[in-house]
Amino acid sequence: MNDQHWQVAKAIAQTLQQQNTDVNELKKLVSYLQWWRNRQSQEGRNQLSEHLIQYLHHLGTNGETRSEQTQRYYQTLEKVCRENLELFETDAEMAIEILGWSTRLATYYKQNPESID
Repeated sequence: MNDQHWQVAKAIAQTLQQQNTDVNELKKLVSYLQWWRNRQSQEGRNQLSEHLIQYLHHLGTNGETRSEQTQRYYQTLEKVCRENLELFETDAEMAIEILGWSTRLATYYKQNPESID
């Protein structure tokens, strides 16, 4: 990953932590994206960002959730991915790597809130 990718991963993690978003929802999203990527042709993989936003939008508005709080988590994830999506547009592998590092960083920031820039 280059510096720009790390900045995106940090921005996502910081936003999720500041919005009190459950990092487990991001972990589930990363697992789903890995599964989805493995089922796609190379051409299909280039549509990861579009699929990701549609999936999160569906979960945030129509998804079966246990609480409104979980729905808010998905809405936050959709917003943060939409805001940082330009880097992932055609690179599914990098998108998944960035989101994977975002989960690790969000967990770290939860345990060490003073380390958020």
